[in-house]
Amino acid sequence: MRKFFSLHRSGSELPYRMSDRILDMAGMALVILQLLLFVFLQEWEKGQNYGPESPSYAVWMVLAVLFWVIGFFASRNPSFVNVPVRMNPKRTVIQNYWKCHFTRWLNIVLPMINATTCWTERNSRLGLPMEWAGAFNVLAFTLLVVLAIVMTIQVYRVGRG
Repeated sequence: MRKFFSLHRSGSELPYRMSDRILDMAGMALVILQLLLFVFLQEWEKGQNYGPESPSYAVWMVLAVLFWVIGFFASRNPSFVNVPVRMNPKRTVIQNYWKCHFTRWLNIVLPMINATTCWTERNSRLGLPMEWAGAFNVLAFTLLVVLAIVMTIQVYRVGRG
């Protein structure tokens, strides 16, 4: 019987390499940093007496944590991750590994997009420095598109072999 979820591995037959562990920790660190940014901006806004707070920022943070948790579980169960590639029955294990690896990279890119979106939304009220936020947001979205293309091609290539 196959395990549905394990914290220590990527599933019953998938390898859990050091690079996977590093990606998991980096994604978790980015979500924690994002939550700290949210708390910092919330406290700063209170100190500046900008009036009533908008709940949309809290929704962004809840979504960030929710997306990370979904990605964390998906990176351990390859049936949660779909790519537009036909799975080769003889190469399923390696294709599933790359699908899970793709999900771990998504857990790094999505918090970056969410943090820069939160920063740019709050800028209208707080006058925060914006020199890096716009470029970082474009970089994160570009990285997301490139990552999706490269990982789909990788899953296709390992399935042919």
